[in-house]
Amino acid sequence: MAYSLVHSATGRIAPTADIASAARAHGALLVGDATQAAGWLPVRATDFDALLGAAYK
Repeated sequence: MAYSLVHSATGRIAPTADIASAARAHGALLVGDATQAAGWLPVRATDFDALLGAAYK
């Protein structure tokens, strides 16, 4: 499962704990996009199987 930690248009923060729990319950890998979150929202990289971000921010 892949998702953005923070929505780029609204700034809404995704419920990471709930998403991670659902992904684990179904045996899915968890991929997070931290592009909008990096630098202001605390993010634990170890909560994800892969954590991505863009360098343009």
